[in-house]
This record gives sequence, C-alpha cells and structure tokens, in this order.
Amino acid sequence: MLFVVLSKEALASGLHNNGITDELRQKIRQQIRANCIPRHVPAKVIAVPELPHFKDIEELGRD
Repeated sequence: MLFVVLSKEALASGLHNNGITDELRQKIRQQIRANCIPRHVPAKVIAVPELPHFKDIEELGRD
C-alpha cells in the first residue's frame, strides 16, 4: 500500500477513486516497477490530504 499526497494542480484536475485517477495510479506503479524490483510495486495507491510528521520516534513511547 502506498499513500501519496497530491499537488494542488492534481487535485484540481478532476480526480476520482480515492482522489487519484487510474492513469496516475498506473504511472506511479510503472515508475516503481522500472526503478525497483517488482516486489516493491504497491497493490494499492491511495491519495491522502497529508502524512503525519513525528519529531522523534523515541518520544512517541514516552509518557
């Protein structure tokens, strides 16, 4: 599974299916397949508004 944050231009271009066109999803998969081994090609590509950011992973476990 691959989560992607789309640009404002991409969002404005009439997207569907999780905010991403089938054409763009295919291009993403093709680029990964061309530059990595097939094992790295995601089964799903999902558009999200933003990804979470953490300061330090060690701080997450502390109370």
